[in-house]
Amino acid sequence: MSRSNPYKLKPARPLVTVILIGEGDTEGAFLCHLKTLYDTRRSGVQVKVDWTYGGSPSDIIREAVKLKQGIAYDRAALLLDTDLKWSAEDQRAAEEAGIILVGSKPCIEGMLLKILDPTKQWENNSTKECKKHFHEGCLNADHKLDPAKYTKVFPKAVIEAARTQVKELGALIKLMTEI
Repeated sequence: MSRSNPYKLKPARPLVTVILIGEGDTEGAFLCHLKTLYDTRRSGVQVKVDWTYGGSPSDIIREAVKLKQGIAYDRAALLLDTDLKWSAEDQRAAEEAGIILVGSKPCIEGMLLKILDPTKQWENNSTKECKKHFHEGCLNADHKLDPAKYTKVFPKAVIEAARTQVKELGALIKLMTEI
């Protein structure tokens, strides 16, 4: 006869482990916010969020590969801006490491503005214009680094509404929710 208490909950073991890597602090803060919305305790998916400290796409992808290789994650994604070109060599390195590249057009602020208003074509604006509009209308430069500040501007209802229209957002959520 077993000595364990049949009424005691056994620790849940994740079926799938996922690492989401952001290009910088802003991407990291937004990914942390998404994690709070979609990473439930008994979902079977364990999500870790990390970020690099910017630089060229080559530097960012190289750092992401190092982060993923440290622990054997089942899935990995890197959220980075598309304002600087990604070389074919960098894309190949990410693919070989099993990292899905998710591009925010032209920058994370542009993607966040698109989540708030999917009908506007923010990807056609410059990075500078997107940052200016986001800082003035949504979260200032200091607040955008705090994941808790995203709760008011990006509640789950807003995220869910934009999920199908902003394919980058949909891809990130799919990685976190599907077993």
